[in-house]
Amino acid sequence: MIVNKSQKLSILVAVVGYTMTASFTASAKSNSIDIEFLRSPNGGVQPRAAVDSSGTIHLLYFRTKGSGGNLFYVSRKSGSRDWSSPLRVNEEDGGALRNGTIGLAQIALGKQQRIHVTWFDMRGEKYWYTRLNDDKTAFEPQRKIVE
Repeated sequence: MIVNKSQKLSILVAVVGYTMTASFTASAKSNSIDIEFLRSPNGGVQPRAAVDSSGTIHLLYFRTKGSGGNLFYVSRKSGSRDWSSPLRVNEEDGGALRNGTIGLAQIALGKQQRIHVTWFDMRGEKYWYTRLNDDKTAFEPQRKIVE
């Protein structure tokens, strides 16, 4: 049986702020695995990632600011060495807390590769949700999904 498929995996090492991507190609003649370690951009920590069908890496990370911090989103196209310009995810500057795992922040890809983000705010115990706007230039106003 001949297998000819390519998969892009994303595994995160949150403690040191690295993302590891692995490409695996299998065929009747050879198997190869390429592994690349990427530092989170802009001093970001506790990254979360998703990889879309074209191999673009979508990365969510936390950056400390004062007593709080911010969640940021960047992307990196397959084959590129550069990250996109960061977009702040949370509305209030410094309004996200890093409490172990950036407030349980998660990133997900939806229909048409739209980015969705959720996180928990320990101050007031709220879950927040937002998604990337249609133009992919900013995040929509965050909404409370659980209070």
